[in-house]
Amino acid sequence: MDLKLTSTDYIYTLSLPELQLEEIAVPELVHILRVDAARAGSYQLLSDPMCAVRFSHDEEMGRLKIEDDSAFQDWLATLAK
Repeated sequence: MDLKLTSTDYIYTLSLPELQLEEIAVPELVHILRVDAARAGSYQLLSDPMCAVRFSHDEEMGRLKIEDDSAFQDWLATLAK
């Protein structure tokens, strides 16, 4: 799976430490973070601005949830109802 990363203000590093992945997000540019979605799980997404002000150093930005195919199909079926 590919995540397209960009930013509206600063340059950030974004990482999924449990998957040993890291990429940057830059205003007006798109960078791709390729994630091997073979392992189901919930993974912490961290952000860190690359500027002098560390207002969100290692701040959790969210979680990436990867489900196996049957769980995904079950979830998808609930949307059709």
